[in-house]
Amino acid sequence: MNRVLIAGIVNNLSAALAACIAEPDATQIPNWGEAGKDWREFVMQEVDKKLANPDATPADQHAEWLARMLSEGWTYGEARNPEAKHHPLVLPWEELPIAHRMKNTAIHALILELRNVPDAPSTTAGEPLAPAAAAVIPAAPVRVPGQHVPVKYIGKRPEYRDGTYQTGIVWKQGETKPVPAEKARLMLMHRDVYAEGALADIATQAAAPAAPAKPKDMDEEGLQDTRDRINQMTKQALADFAKTNFQQDLDAGPKVKVADLRARVTQLVDQYGLPA
Repeated sequence: MNRVLIAGIVNNLSAALAACIAEPDATQIPNWGEAGKDWREFVMQEVDKKLANPDATPADQHAEWLARMLSEGWTYGEARNPEAKHHPLVLPWEELPIAHRMKNTAIHALILELRNVPDAPSTTAGEPLAPAAAAVIPAAPVRVPGQHVPVKYIGKRPEYRDGTYQTGIVWKQGETKPVPAEKARLMLMHRDVYAEGALADIATQAAAPAAPAKPKDMDEEGLQDTRDRINQMTKQALADFAKTNFQQDLDAGPKVKVADLRARVTQLVDQYGLPA
């Protein structure tokens, strides 16, 4: 196991993900090939700690970081301010932005996977990451552009197309796909349909042989017609539709927005299919 190689890969991926989600410390992470000796040693020590404690979760690791920050006098602040010792991530794990938790979870999973990679030619902490590192990176790595986060479909349908949030993304049951961050935030509020995924899952799926193309779902036209009808319904009609077809009691009171109710009914149709 080449700890320097692992540290280099983890460092560069962490920097890329931190920049994607506009993490407050993103600019503090140098490229491995340009990093000084002290930074390289620091990253390798962090990797060593994770490898020595594989059962420690990302939440455990954040708790350790949080305790250290608090002991040094840091407090929560909306923006990072070293002089005032304010930091927006000085929060319990459960209160952190979901994108930050997903990034840490992906990095944690990556380190545990890389520990099983055979050694590449040795290098020292002062040398740039060797070209041999390409041997442990998929031939066609998945790059999640912009502010995308991995979302896993855990609903009941074997194949599911999102119509509620107009992304058009199609999942197979248990599959993870990159989703624009603003859409992912809304999707992940529905814990019976979506769950937080991992970048490693997307890479694994991309490496698998492509499945033969399937003919277009014959029900897709009917689904779209139903979605169009839903967009014309009043709040009471939406509540009646959900009750009659899905045995769901939805609140249609004055405080509920009709757009939110339409989104919920559309989700029921997408999740369970056309009404009988």
